[in-house]
Amino acid sequence: MTRYFGEDNIANYKNNEAFEILKDIYNISDEKTFKEKYEKLQNMYEEERPYIGLCFSKNTIIYTKSLSIPTNCSWFNMFYSIENWSKRN
Repeated sequence: MTRYFGEDNIANYKNNEAFEILKDIYNISDEKTFKEKYEKLQNMYEEERPYIGLCFSKNTIIYTKSLSIPTNCSWFNMFYSIENWSKRN
């Protein structure tokens, strides 16, 4: 969460209230209070939309149907033999 909403986030998003909520969340042991703070952070995200995600997986390849990929690729090595990939005509 701090990567996206913390003080040194990747998009330079600035919101002091979000920074404080994040600091609080890491020190809360009460589940009800945690859920309330987390919900508040989610609501802030919905209102401000500081990020628009295109996908949520580091293991996703977006490609066109005209790309020919060898069948020896797998989830643990998606880019195996990428030098052999080619575009179909």
